[in-house]
Amino acid sequence: MYKAIKLILFYSIFLSLGGVINASEVSHDNVKFNKADNKPITVSLGTYLFDIDNFKLSEGSYEMLFYLAMHCQPDCSRVQLELMNGAILSKETIISKPKSQFYRIRALLNTHINYQRFPFDSHQLTIMLEDKFLDKDTLIFSADANNTGLDNSIILLGWDEKPFWLAEVSNSFYPIYNQTYSRYIFSVNISKPILAGLLKNILPGVLIMAMGFLPLLLSHSKVLNGLPLVSSALITMALFHINATSAIPPTRYITYLDGFMLVNYLGLLFVLSREVASLSSIKLKTIRMLSSKKYYLFIPLLWLTLQGINFLSFFV
Repeated sequence: MYKAIKLILFYSIFLSLGGVINASEVSHDNVKFNKADNKPITVSLGTYLFDIDNFKLSEGSYEMLFYLAMHCQPDCSRVQLELMNGAILSKETIISKPKSQFYRIRALLNTHINYQRFPFDSHQLTIMLEDKFLDKDTLIFSADANNTGLDNSIILLGWDEKPFWLAEVSNSFYPIYNQTYSRYIFSVNISKPILAGLLKNILPGVLIMAMGFLPLLLSHSKVLNGLPLVSSALITMALFHINATSAIPPTRYITYLDGFMLVNYLGLLFVLSREVASLSSIKLKTIRMLSSKKYYLFIPLLWLTLQGINFLSFFV
């Protein structure tokens, strides 16, 4: 009887202690994860860019060297920044204080490249930052315009740097985790020089077309001299097209240069059809039309009209 009473008392004390332990753990978890009681950390970011290197148009990759200024409220102890569009190659801490951090960073980055207006394309090079672990309920970014800018000595060969930058904050939602993170985005625009595009891509194509149109000035008695000329112009145009677009990868859409070349092909094929019609001995109505003087004027006018439509479709 004594042993039974002792055993009952032992189990009563054990269950009471277990309840106290469980209550303590639940209370601790509630304090730890209750976000409503804590204000989110605010992080103000400023980016000063002073170098862009190794921009590869075919890959959309580039390197940036920049200073990153970070000011936090209440402090920066829990902030862990992560590049969302690249990787940090080197990072040097210049200032490290509880509420402010200052870094010198070299990063390898990438961006989505749209080639539709090639060779007069422009692109937005970006730096995207998020925190590794803290979502929007815990951390919110803001752009610090006073510590953001571009260095005047930035030189990217083959490109014009437009004299403006953009720093903004957006929300990035991850549906698989059902979480939203604050994202800081710094961007700078670069564009191809218009003169370079004209001299290296448009002018050679126009000169080849001028050579292809020369047979239109020849009489029917000299049509044999015009046929090799337009044939060589057509082959030269195709080779030039392949060479001019070798700097960009294959795309699912037509670029401006592709449209320019397709119109050139069509014009040369019309001239070629005129030469073949002139050689034909079959006097059909279609053959007589192709050999008429009106057709000679129709081809250049059609070429100019289609080139105008191609330009408007990409730049207007």
